[in-house]
Amino acid sequence: MDWDDAYNNRGHIAEADSYPPRWGRQAAALRERMAAAGRARLDIAYGTAARERLDLFLPQGVAQGLVVFVHGGYWRAFGKSDWSHLAGGALARGNVTPYAEFNMSTDPHAAAVVFEAGAPLTMIGLDVTHQALATPERSRAIGAIERPAAATVSRMLALDLERREGGAPLHDPCVIAYLLRPDLFTGEAMNVTIETANAERLGQTVACAAGPGKPANANVLKAIDADGFFALLTERLARL
Repeated sequence: MDWDDAYNNRGHIAEADSYPPRWGRQAAALRERMAAAGRARLDIAYGTAARERLDLFLPQGVAQGLVVFVHGGYWRAFGKSDWSHLAGGALARGNVTPYAEFNMSTDPHAAAVVFEAGAPLTMIGLDVTHQALATPERSRAIGAIERPAAATVSRMLALDLERREGGAPLHDPCVIAYLLRPDLFTGEAMNVTIETANAERLGQTVACAAGPGKPANANVLKAIDADGFFALLTERLARL
């Protein structure tokens, strides 16, 4: 056996050189989002050597467990910060089951038909809408707008904030914001399927990097400029 060839994963993957830069962008984006949300503890020392550092990413609310990722290969080429995006899978969750959000869980088979239809789709998942958090400060800023609609929205947010820690995510407004200002979002063309066979994971959206046998069928949004989003929301509410 040619052991050099056996361990040369890159040599057997089409367009392999495109993956590390993509991972780097995804890792940097997650680190930036988590740091902005106050949920990142970066470069925690566990030894005296320069590379003996770890990053800790915190979930919203009370932690229910701990996932540890140890990368043992390619130590010459990569560092811990190149893999931060893998924490997204451990932090992400559904809002009805551990795997599915409400809409997909309600009718996963219909959702599967939509994603298989071939129409141009954009998916805005919970990992994006939970970045558009209405904080008490943002709610007060909206309430300061002397317009009836703004006052109503501020009262609604205040009620929502009473039962949530860390802020209230604005799900549906993200859709309108994307239609008005797509530049506020970043995403990637990916292959998305909906789980319809596994009862436990029914309705789970499975997004994979597009490639051979897995054509891109959706523009999957991954990040939102939260400050820009609330500036847009405030500006539009002031018109009503």
